Amino acid sequence: MAIKDVVLGYAKGDKGDRGPQGEKGATGAIGPKGDPGNIADAQITDTEGLDVAKGQKTTAQKLFDAIANRIVTKLVTNDALTKKLADYMLKGMMSNTNVNNTGTVPTSALMYSMFEQINNNTDILENRINNTKRADNIEVFADGCEVGLTSFICHSETIGLPSSSYTSGTGLVLKRKQENVMVLLFATNTTTALKCKNEGGWRDWKEYTTKSDLKVIKKANVQFSNGFAEISFPGITYDSAVCINQEYRSSDGVQNLVFTAQVSPNELIIYARNAGDGSRYNGILNIMVIAIG
Repeated sequence: MAIKDVVLGYAKGDKGDRGPQGEKGATGAIGPKGDPGNIADAQITDTEGLDVAKGQKTTAQKLFDAIANRIVTKLVTNDALTKKLADYMLKGMMSNTNVNNTGTVPTSALMYSMFEQINNNTDILENRINNTKRADNIEVFADGCEVGLTSFICHSETIGLPSSSYTSGTGLVLKRKQENVMVLLFATNTTTALKCKNEGGWRDWKEYTTKSDLKVIKKANVQFSNGFAEISFPGITYDSAVCINQEYRSSDGVQNLVFTAQVSPNELIIYARNAGDGSRYNGILNIMVIAIG
């Protein structure tokens, strides 16, 4: 039989069982370390279309820059939004109540009310000043005043003044009731006088002064002749009230004397007499004079 006449036949058999797993090979060499990653270059999706078309990819850095630019150019320069925010802040600071608080500002309504009160009080004060009355008779004027406080001015013909130094003065009447009245007078020389009325009627004037208003002069070896002596006293006037005393140490010793005086501008004439028999004093004394007014 010739070889060419032989036909070789074959057929694929069933898959055999898996053979046993071989041993694990050795770990391969570690490759070179890559460059550090950069978040700015990370690819992210622009969902709002701030840098690229909505839904497209861009880098994180570009998207951050786009957001920052939008804040600066759109949000900050938005006049309507800025005004709205300012309105919210201002309204939060406004107050309709007049309080001592540096963290609040008054509303226009409160300012209007405050200025109205100031104007009203000013008008009341001006009316009271302009309507200050002239007192022609102190007691009659005070009796006619209403309960409360009333101001007045004096003049040269005012009746019932304690002295002429009050003719250009001012006064106040304080009345609690018709039988309880107090009158205060203020003279131009800073002297003050008080007169009161109670159930028993009007009392006498009482004048008050301060220590600085007193004028004091001491004279040594004043010669009295036939009861009289004249001394200079700068600063006294016709309206001055004087008190004369003998100083303890005098040339003639302590004398039981009574003094009276005639006052003229810058001069004083003193009359001295014995308190016992009224005889005029002749001799030398050291004296002290106290003057008011």
